[in-house]
Amino acid sequence: MAGVSNRPGGTGVYGNAIGTGGVALLGISNDEDFTSTALKVEGKTQFSRSGTKRIPAGAQNVLVSLPGVTRASIVLATLQTHVSGYHLEGAVSRAGSFTLWLNQPAPTGGLPVGWFVIN
Repeated sequence: MAGVSNRPGGTGVYGNAIGTGGVALLGISNDEDFTSTALKVEGKTQFSRSGTKRIPAGAQNVLVSLPGVTRASIVLATLQTHVSGYHLEGAVSRAGSFTLWLNQPAPTGGLPVGWFVIN
């Protein structure tokens, strides 16, 4: 089975999960030695649960509000620029948001952080 869009901006495959606990698209790799691939993407991707947030100058953290985030969510985050002596110390999730933490207050102009939320 394949999905193909033959017009600009079209969608080749579309899935819609309606109701609690539904799954719109499911890829399964069920070989016993885990050598198969369940999902392979070639080209750009877009995720509704990713983005960037600037930690303002003088602040050591910033709150990012995002519906659906829970304490169990995994937040991957990284600085989007290099400034010697600065690093991201953590990304702490809670219901409806997460906080990005620097090791010290951000310098003049602040620091941009890229983030991606899983689950």
